[in-house]
Amino acid sequence: MKFNRTIVIFSLILSACSLSKNTTYSASNPNNNIVFLNLTEALVQPKKTEFLNLRNQELTEINLEISKLSNLKFLNLMKNKLPILPDVVCELNNLRELNIRDNKITALNPEIKQLKELLILDMAKNKIELYLNEFEQLTLLENLFSSNNQIKELNESFSELKSLRFLELQNNQIIKLPSHLSKLQNIVNINFSNNKINTIDSQVFYNKSQLKSINLELNQLQVLPTTVSECKSLNTLILSYNQLKELPNSICQLQDLEVLLLSGNQISKMHQDIKKLKSLRTLIIKDNPIDEAEINRIKKALPLCTILF
Repeated sequence: MKFNRTIVIFSLILSACSLSKNTTYSASNPNNNIVFLNLTEALVQPKKTEFLNLRNQELTEINLEISKLSNLKFLNLMKNKLPILPDVVCELNNLRELNIRDNKITALNPEIKQLKELLILDMAKNKIELYLNEFEQLTLLENLFSSNNQIKELNESFSELKSLRFLELQNNQIIKLPSHLSKLQNIVNINFSNNKINTIDSQVFYNKSQLKSINLELNQLQVLPTTVSECKSLNTLILSYNQLKELPNSICQLQDLEVLLLSGNQISKMHQDIKKLKSLRTLIIKDNPIDEAEINRIKKALPLCTILF
């Protein structure tokens, strides 16, 4: 399948840079403190409990006694059967990392606004459709994992996450990337793959001096805004399996670009200035209508680049 082939290639290229949940966990617990695996043991000395892992315990609700863990920093509720994010969890206002991945949650709890110290939120693999206005109060949030939900749009509140660095929103139903995303000035890595995106507002790429990686694979893009050149530090750009017929000339201004994935589009020619991409080391442009003459020209323009046609 096209999807699987691209994912394999991408994984090989970026394996050293990928975000693993183990890395996230280490960042939350640098001193290897005790991680409790059930609430009963955690409550023996509640003021000293900082790490609680209740993963995969068939939970449909959370015991209210958890509120006694006032210094809790890490809470893993992954792979349970929670239909909502309980109020009592939102009252744990010292939480730095919350994992509610792979539950049955359909909507965020407005009380999530109380988690003002939150740095990492993993809410992937649920059935969430919308970000709430209260979400904007999570101003310290750095890592947000929201893949495999049913999110259709990114409202204004989302843009107030000004500390955000890593954002995963793949496998949702997003149609448009709105202008207010320009406010995410600290973003380093964004993944919008496998949505329904057909429009990117030109302002989205403004104020992205730290952005290293963009994944827009498996969408419905026909045009990439010329403003992508504003992403001066961009290292990886993934546009495979869209409906692009050409790339803007401005892409040739991305002097730090090393990886460019374009498979499965309708591109017949690359711009003459592609030779300016001096840092480019990997170009994958399979399944495009490129003739032999153009293939030879691209190879000549990029002698240091590994190219797959």
